[in-house]
Amino acid sequence: MLIGFRTGLPFPRSLGVGPSFLRRNPRAKNAKTHSVSEYGLVKSPPAQSVGGFLYVDYESCALGCCYTNHMNFSDPQQNVLQLGLREGMKVADLGAGIGHHAISVAHIVGETGRVYAVDVQEEVLRNLMDTAKARGLKNMESVWGNIEKQGGTHLKEQSMDAVILSNTLFQLEERAPAVAEIKRILKPGGRLMVIDWAGSYDGMGPPPEHCVPEHEALELFITSGFHKLKDFRAGPHHYSIVFTAP
Repeated sequence: MLIGFRTGLPFPRSLGVGPSFLRRNPRAKNAKTHSVSEYGLVKSPPAQSVGGFLYVDYESCALGCCYTNHMNFSDPQQNVLQLGLREGMKVADLGAGIGHHAISVAHIVGETGRVYAVDVQEEVLRNLMDTAKARGLKNMESVWGNIEKQGGTHLKEQSMDAVILSNTLFQLEERAPAVAEIKRILKPGGRLMVIDWAGSYDGMGPPPEHCVPEHEALELFITSGFHKLKDFRAGPHHYSIVFTAP
């Protein structure tokens, strides 16, 4: 599948843009071409430039590498190992996008487990499920939802063993409802992994005013009753904190 990018247009959650961005940029809701001007140019091969567009062959990229390893970004396969997942677990990837982490998790939790990919964009979810089907993964389920609303994930209360929030926190306008929703769906003692940009990096990441520093992310969840389990560098441009739910 070729994904097209053109400078000057907003791009949707498949590159890390969630509900808040879509509200501020309504043209992005149904966009099929995605800007790379604000958050950094995709340079990962194989790619081709045609008519002012940069096309990246998503399917030919290795699992989780299309915007990660080739750009020396975060490695989803290594990140999810920090959660201590086991076969049979239920995991929600909130703001799943094209599903780097969701697909990595699906391989770990196995046929008896379940992965819920939650995103605000239906087209992105359809593409993700097509990818999962092509890889023979039958333990993934797409959920069209808005994590910035209480009950917006449509997942049952205290039903998740783990939740992943990757490159999504910096986009949230309504952080408190999102934190409350994560708390609602996690089992007591369940784990939450937050991964986000550590900075703007001269335009490679989000604008400086949109970045959420690690200490602010830590305070946000600690004040909501979560407990810090550990932190780690999720690549050269991202921090990660793993919490346990109250």
